Amino acid sequence: MINMPIIKFEKSVNYLTNQLEVQENNKQLLLDITANLQLMSNSYANDKNLSDLLNNANNLLQDISTNITTIEKSELEISNITNELSNLLNDKNRTSKTKEYYIIAFSNIKNSIVSYTNSFLELQKKLEKDN
Repeated sequence: MINMPIIKFEKSVNYLTNQLEVQENNKQLLLDITANLQLMSNSYANDKNLSDLLNNANNLLQDISTNITTIEKSELEISNITNELSNLLNDKNRTSKTKEYYIIAFSNIKNSIVSYTNSFLELQKKLEKDN
């Protein structure tokens, strides 16, 4: 029963791990391209196309950095939900807790899961679009 939350989030965790790797690879590639563009722009100081490319690359880098931060936040949310549920299920003082306590605690966890699911779906759509 304790491993249940981990199993439920396994696909989500795998997806986030994969996407984090994709975003970090994209970021590194874009940093390499940007460095080359900057070298070229130093040689061709008045080249508007290079300047536009550099601006576009910097905007993409910002988007990728935001994606990485959002993915890491999502991973933290999963970890927090899993820990809350595990702590609740492993509570040694179960007999001293009231029925109302458990109703509220599970309700809070459910609300966290709903919130996470909504933000995950939004993130997934954004990553599909960005990739």
